[in-house]
Amino acid sequence: MMDIGEITPWSGYTNGRFHVDFLGVRTSAGFFPGLRPAKAGRLRTSLPGTSELLVEYAACLLAVSANRPGCVVLELGAAWGVWTARAAAMARQLRVPLRSVAVEPMPTLLDYMRRHYATNGLRGDCHRIMPVAVTPAGHHAWFKFASQSHLGAYTVSDDWAAFHTSSALAGLPEWLPVPTKDRSFVARVAASPIAEIAESEPAFDFIHIRLNGSPHRMIGDAGLRAARTGMVVCPGLNSADATALDGALAQAGFRSVFAIQPGASLNGPRGPVLLRSGIRIAVGDRVSEAQRADWALRLANLVGTPIPTLN
Repeated sequence: MMDIGEITPWSGYTNGRFHVDFLGVRTSAGFFPGLRPAKAGRLRTSLPGTSELLVEYAACLLAVSANRPGCVVLELGAAWGVWTARAAAMARQLRVPLRSVAVEPMPTLLDYMRRHYATNGLRGDCHRIMPVAVTPAGHHAWFKFASQSHLGAYTVSDDWAAFHTSSALAGLPEWLPVPTKDRSFVARVAASPIAEIAESEPAFDFIHIRLNGSPHRMIGDAGLRAARTGMVVCPGLNSADATALDGALAQAGFRSVFAIQPGASLNGPRGPVLLRSGIRIAVGDRVSEAQRADWALRLANLVGTPIPTLN
């Protein structure tokens, strides 16, 4: 088992075009407005400060290092393959064989993901990309977005799409923007039920879920099952989604490892750090109770939080 503090932060030379994290993962600064490229020349990276991101890194490392014979990663709402690339970088350091499945429907982000994978050496059949939306059931979804770039898109129901548009929606090509009455757009998107995605591998050791709304719908009989799952990480939660996810995880037999509400604080070296969103980390049947308790203690000690009691 390996803690985040045991990772040697990456150092080396950069060309000034990429943001580089402490694992050495290079991300094009054009992918996201908040990313800044490192200055060209010699770079010494460091661990991220106390934050939700630090918890995610630490949890991912625990899952990868616990599965040294081979680790299988699933990323739902993958954007440009953020966590599959990070998990692969950890696996390379630890010499752990790793396979991944990244699920993302948006054309712009799929293009980013292919570029990101090429930049960071993720190639071949070991790192699969599924260009679909994730749904509890059904093979299509409606995405609402503010501009025709599709950035910031999120799912809406069939009824919402029909009510808020003046167009006939049946048979439309995928990603054709249809204006809505509130001056945004909707588009029909190919989707895959979460149960089918979950069946794409015999089991998953690390699952990262960052979906716009209702991640709890992906847990349980219609989706991810505890019997075939190691660790599940769900960041970016508002209060309602966090509460709903707690219930879904417990009902499906997942056991809590780490739980923080939006607005809570973590103990940083310079004082309390306020979290704008919540995070949930839980484990399925592939993780023993002793290992769950060990992970809970390690993560709680990392950021100075109580050990969760949700089972």
